[in-house]
Amino acid sequence: FCPLCRREYVGHVEKQTDIAIGSKLLELLYAADDGQCDTFVLVTGDSDLAPAIKTAQKVMPTVDIRFAFPVNRKSDDLLRIAPLSFKLRSGHYKANQFKNPLKLVDGTLLHKPASW
Repeated sequence: FCPLCRREYVGHVEKQTDIAIGSKLLELLYAADDGQCDTFVLVTGDSDLAPAIKTAQKVMPTVDIRFAFPVNRKSDDLLRIAPLSFKLRSGHYKANQFKNPLKLVDGTLLHKPASW
């Protein structure tokens, strides 16, 4: 909604998700420098992460970084950077969901949508 002309419009809003993921990956790599983590798997097919992954591989060349491509997603760019990446199948989603309802430590119950 434009407050000046009072009309609705469709626009693009940059959420900076790629930057946030790349930054968090680098943060986790430094935290894992104690040898407690040797592999990172990112569930994405977004090639916008390629520069962050290349930097991460330079900074921590001993850490294995792979991609789990969501159903119907793939990126040849990411596959070149991390050749041991793999595709997820719809059965992976079903087999790895939390119990329904999920009980949090504070006793709160979370219910997943019926469509899941």
